[in-house]
Amino acid sequence: MGLLKLFNKLNTKNEESQLSFIPKDIIDLLWFKDGPNKNYTEKSKSQKINIGGVVFSITTSYSTEPSLISTTEKIVKPSTSDIEPPGYYPSYERLTPNQRYIYLDWLKNIDNEIDISYVFIFYYGLERHLFTSDFIKAWDTINRLRKHHKNNSFTQYSINALIASCIVHNRPDLFIQLLQNTDYIDDLVVSDLYLLAKHKLGGEITPKEIMKIASKVGFKNNRYLKNDALIFENELINIMIERFNKPGIELSNIDLYKCPLESVAIMANYSMDNNQRIVNLPSIIDNEEFKSLVNELLIQAHENTKSKIKEIRKNGGYVPVVNNNIKPKVKKKAEKIYDKSVLFEAIDTSIFDENEGYYLNYICPNCNEKIEKMPVTKCKCSYCKKDILIKNSIFTGEKIAITADENIKMNNIKNERVRRNFITNNITNHQLDIYKIKKEVDTKGIIIEEVLIKEIEQIALDNKIANELGIYRCNLLDIGKIYERIGKLEKALELYLLVCFYDLNGASNSYVRFNREDIFLAPAIIEWINKISKLLKLSQEDIEARYRLITGKYTEEDMFMKESIALTCIKKALYEGVNIRGSYSEVLEQIIETTNV
Repeated sequence: MGLLKLFNKLNTKNEESQLSFIPKDIIDLLWFKDGPNKNYTEKSKSQKINIGGVVFSITTSYSTEPSLISTTEKIVKPSTSDIEPPGYYPSYERLTPNQRYIYLDWLKNIDNEIDISYVFIFYYGLERHLFTSDFIKAWDTINRLRKHHKNNSFTQYSINALIASCIVHNRPDLFIQLLQNTDYIDDLVVSDLYLLAKHKLGGEITPKEIMKIASKVGFKNNRYLKNDALIFENELINIMIERFNKPGIELSNIDLYKCPLESVAIMANYSMDNNQRIVNLPSIIDNEEFKSLVNELLIQAHENTKSKIKEIRKNGGYVPVVNNNIKPKVKKKAEKIYDKSVLFEAIDTSIFDENEGYYLNYICPNCNEKIEKMPVTKCKCSYCKKDILIKNSIFTGEKIAITADENIKMNNIKNERVRRNFITNNITNHQLDIYKIKKEVDTKGIIIEEVLIKEIEQIALDNKIANELGIYRCNLLDIGKIYERIGKLEKALELYLLVCFYDLNGASNSYVRFNREDIFLAPAIIEWINKISKLLKLSQEDIEARYRLITGKYTEEDMFMKESIALTCIKKALYEGVNIRGSYSEVLEQIIETTNV
């Protein structure tokens, strides 16, 4: 069902739903392409910020927002828990119907555990709110996400965005709140952006922060700094109080004009212009005067710590150590995709258990001889002269020592896992009968992928007859991906070109089959065409010939895009990297503007 229908269902009185209503405070932070909650436009809003004479700008819109929700996108509740996560650079538009269900269901309670790619989809949209006048809701929500979702990439991107928003909105109170939150102690990075915020909003660099940037200012003798951090910090505090009458260095006195510029990523949202996402800011850390002062303090603290420890040990005292509160590691459970099912045989998930013991006990997996030490990645056994490979078990994630043959076996299992997830997602997304598929495989002696192609081809034909051309082109895309996975690249290429043909004619699911106001070429599909072209060693003329063949074979009466114009669009996207999107008239203008006359 589409999102609009889903929302209507969720709001219908006296009607029980399998989903709870997404809270209003979350709805208010989502971006909608259409429907009653439509709130997104690609019109840019820019704000210039001046920090000590250095000007940078924040642009809150550039191209299509990855968190943008369309109420017409298909949503299907998964029948299995084995749904492949979206992966890197996710967007709502590219989610499968099953993944959309998982994402929208998670929005009921964003504290719940979920794959980080779904968190990023929501977070991308929050970044747009973060740099507008009404940013507090986004600020609080990002902090809430940071509390419940631990991921290094998300942690770093989000703290940079929060710090940048403090600067943009001139909110020292929020910056102090950020620093006082104990959840930030472990993930605090004393970056150029962080120090710039202290410079603008008022603040001192503390002894703990100085210790964090020791290597960045050229301090190399970190023996005591690491092993005796408590004593080192205390000595540093004493030095700073003696020198500055307080345990901190004022940053507001540093001349930003004397600081070299450093590129800093302040947003994760990849739909923003890179010139706005990544800005050049003054690097206080690289200011020569600052570096010299901090280095001097660290050297003195090192000498004082050395003397202090010597004195403590001489008197038989106790040298305090840092308690890292290391939590016991929890072994990962093997995925269910390896279990026996209607379509798949079980894969033994214990086959590498013995290899964990080899790694822990320094035993060669080839000859079972004890060796002196395990390599980081690879070495030859000193006894049998065969390779010992150190890998992470595909089942548990634990370190294992394996042979070259076992490594091949594990790679084959990895490929089979990807295949099984791909097949399962297609079956779920298209709501196919798994027992019918099994029967076709057994009676006709063909592989599962070939059955999927036949089943989805029938679905595609039904959608075309029903004038659901937007869904039809998605069906063609799914079939193309199956062909590509089983190595039939010519068939995959033909279908990708056909999808482009329909997209250039604005294939729609409404009574207007082809919409002149919505033309585009999906960058991902263009990338796939390029990749296959290289693999098949096809020239530009070869691609043009294939595209003409497609247009000649599949042209329909109510299509409006001329073959010559369509071919120009394809060439612009493929060979010049032009992003084709807009109304028919806008696309024509775009072609003219990007063509050298």
